[in-house]
Amino acid sequence: EQSSVMQSQQQELDGLRMELADRQVTARRLAEESDALRASEAKESSLASERGEELQLCKDAVEKMKLKNKEQLAWVSSQEEELQKCRDVINQLKSEGSEQSSVMQ
Repeated sequence: EQSSVMQSQQQELDGLRMELADRQVTARRLAEESDALRASEAKESSLASERGEELQLCKDAVEKMKLKNKEQLAWVSSQEEELQKCRDVINQLKSEGSEQSSVMQ
């Protein structure tokens, strides 16, 4: 009877050892998966950071272009004002020339 109890306990012990081995394998696999996930998250975070930096560079470039466009528009506007002054002077000279021509006749 004692031998059957010992045999039963030995079988139970063997079963527990097998279960422990299975759980250790599962724990290692889960640890590996966890490490892989952490590495993947770190990579994604790095890529997101790079994309954020690229986006900021693009935004900065757009702002520079807007500023340059404003400067160019201001220059064009000043040139248009100068052109209008020249036209006014030409018209005034034409007008004075017409008056002198009519006075001389």
